[in-house]
Amino acid sequence: MANILLVSFVALASVISLTLGQTVVVVNQPGPCFGCVLRNGIGYVVPENPECDTYLQCQFNQDGVAVGTLHRCGFGTYWDQDALTCNHIALVQCNDTRCLGKSDGYRFKVSGKCNEYYECEGETRQKRACNDGFSFNDTTQTCEADQNCIAPQPVGCTLIEDPNNVCVFGQMVDGIQITQNCAPGLGFNVSTCACSILAPSCGPVSVPCEPLVDIDFETAEAGEYDNYGAVIDTAAGTAYFNGSTAIRILRLSNVEFTGNLTIQVSYRVDYSTPIRRTNEEAVITNGDCGELATIEITRTGPTTNLRAATFDSTLTRTTTDLSVNTQDDWRDVEFFYNKAATKLFGTVNDNTVDKPFNQTIVRSQCAFQVGRGPGLDNFRGWIRYIIVTTCD
Repeated sequence: MANILLVSFVALASVISLTLGQTVVVVNQPGPCFGCVLRNGIGYVVPENPECDTYLQCQFNQDGVAVGTLHRCGFGTYWDQDALTCNHIALVQCNDTRCLGKSDGYRFKVSGKCNEYYECEGETRQKRACNDGFSFNDTTQTCEADQNCIAPQPVGCTLIEDPNNVCVFGQMVDGIQITQNCAPGLGFNVSTCACSILAPSCGPVSVPCEPLVDIDFETAEAGEYDNYGAVIDTAAGTAYFNGSTAIRILRLSNVEFTGNLTIQVSYRVDYSTPIRRTNEEAVITNGDCGELATIEITRTGPTTNLRAATFDSTLTRTTTDLSVNTQDDWRDVEFFYNKAATKLFGTVNDNTVDKPFNQTIVRSQCAFQVGRGPGLDNFRGWIRYIIVTTCD
């Protein structure tokens, strides 16, 4: 199916690589995405006359036209084209056009909260903030009294205050706000960007865990994934993979999992082809763009395999493997990295195994894909759901 889709784009893109499980093309259609490298349908490029904190996310629309969506990085960060992520200003080489030719002390506002602004030093920008009760006036380049600009977050703070509940705070994860608890007895203080207020009434509370991805195949769920030939049966709530089909979840491209991570999937193997009883098949991986996968859920016969890759201080890659056996027809799998316990857990139905894992899972620029993975056979069988969360 991926090969068929690619044929319609040959006039708009030059094919660099076309192998099982991946397509890499360069857009040659005139426009803002010209020259952008798309790996399995998505790519990133620096726009013309850029500010250092802007970038274009490029992909083909339904008419086969390459379109770019302009994004701006968070306050205090620049777009890093090498890492394909927003990175701290000091870690990115970029000619900052707003500060070029400006004397030290020149101030301006681009984005952020009412109190935040940038100040030029050595023709590079530095993040600054007015005091509580003041907002930055871009015309006068000064902090002015503003009773509506209260309790500002510290510069660089990424946590979000809940005005109705001091016991919790919000955090943005892949564009979705996740609610988290403060420790018992403490409340969130926006001025310090931490749970630093004594609040005896704040005990262990239950907050909803919003998944990054929740696909159950009971509805069309347009936009949650790209389907490359899997047969969706909404009445049964299943997707069938015939060994040459796949699903890609582009929103999980280039995501760094620095805390807890849970991946849940329910699958059933189609044993109509006997050879597939012994070959290792990809159920879920994140290595579809020419890179090695850093997260894998696979199956070999009755065994479900779970893997996570990390780098140590010497940049040596290490892979942690878990294997769980079951004879059950449907296999409900949970891949769980518990940061506090520094362990990787694998559960299939009622069977759980674990291993020490005290590093951060290596970020992959690739999308998550269901049914395919580098170096693995394609999956043949049914899947009922895929859920990815990053909370406890």
